[in-house]
Amino acid sequence: MARQVLTLFPASGVTPPFTEGYVWLHEQMLRVHAWSARATAVVWEKDDLPSRAEFMQLGLLASVIVGAGFLVVAGVLLVGKGYHVNQAAVHATTTFPFFESVGVVASASTSTQAVFSSQEFGFSISHPKSFVVEKSFSSYYHLPAHWRANVGTDSKGLPVVSIIAFRVENPTHYPRYFDAEVRIGASNDPEAIATCYSNAHERGPREVEINGETFQKFDMRDAAMMQYMQGESYRILRHGYCYAIEAIKTGSNYRDDPKASEDITDEKLESHYQSLGAIIQTFRFVGTPTGPAQSIKQYNSGVAGVVRTSTMQPLPIGMAFYHATDGALAGTVVSGINGAFAVALAPGTYRIRVGGGRCPEASAHVQKGQVTQVDISCTL
Repeated sequence: MARQVLTLFPASGVTPPFTEGYVWLHEQMLRVHAWSARATAVVWEKDDLPSRAEFMQLGLLASVIVGAGFLVVAGVLLVGKGYHVNQAAVHATTTFPFFESVGVVASASTSTQAVFSSQEFGFSISHPKSFVVEKSFSSYYHLPAHWRANVGTDSKGLPVVSIIAFRVENPTHYPRYFDAEVRIGASNDPEAIATCYSNAHERGPREVEINGETFQKFDMRDAAMMQYMQGESYRILRHGYCYAIEAIKTGSNYRDDPKASEDITDEKLESHYQSLGAIIQTFRFVGTPTGPAQSIKQYNSGVAGVVRTSTMQPLPIGMAFYHATDGALAGTVVSGINGAFAVALAPGTYRIRVGGGRCPEASAHVQKGQVTQVDISCTL
């Protein structure tokens, strides 16, 4: 059965127990219910008390009250230890079992919509509050974590934000994985600017107007190995940057398992992808970009490699990269279905937390202008 996981995030750079925290809370709830049931069983033995049915009702009510109070107290204790709850992290039908998601709180909101704003790149975009926002791109078989789709590993640019409408992973049900999201990346590298409107095995371009700005729209599609990627890339040259606003879906169409109630229909998956169009239409430039803290031209470095597991059909595995000096989070990435991954990082030494801590921790040293290759083995 697909399960939802309440994910906890650190307020000060400390890595929380993530899924383990939820499991621990759930275990305590079960214990509270068991204690209540045992207490009810004891009072049944007394003849001068109400009927067993009445006590059963009282016991169940007590379980609910005590359990709810326990959750409140536990929440206060967790906040006191430096943790806060990301309320947008429980959107998908299930979560990656080995995925450390780093949420980014939107800068403004209405009753149902949130607004992500970037002073560095001078734009804003709206999205439903229930969608998860991240400042990094995940990597999939047909969709690497580059600053825009269909560019090579040597293309210089920065992932700015990803707005995830739906992300799911099912080890034995359909689909094995699926992701629908809006990605926004930017580059001021001369080569990226020169090829901003170039067609790289795509359909287009054609002009599309969004909030008074004329974008070049490209249709993207790729499929192989029972996996696919489809999307639309809206590109524009402004403020010395090539901006790419992309609505993308990627997933597995592997169908060798018996049908089950946990399967998600293609119609439902498509509805998540179609919801991205409304988000694209809210994109607008705001003010003059201040520029990223580190020049994109100097950021052509990072870590790439593969995570090798003992499973016959490896699933995407999440990785978090922490600065070795102060332990601050530097970036996250999810490997492709074949274990391959790539993430852009500034020069430095990093600790690599794999599979939410379920795999041995790795490390990598990144030099300026170079991509460090790593090979990680993990028995799940």
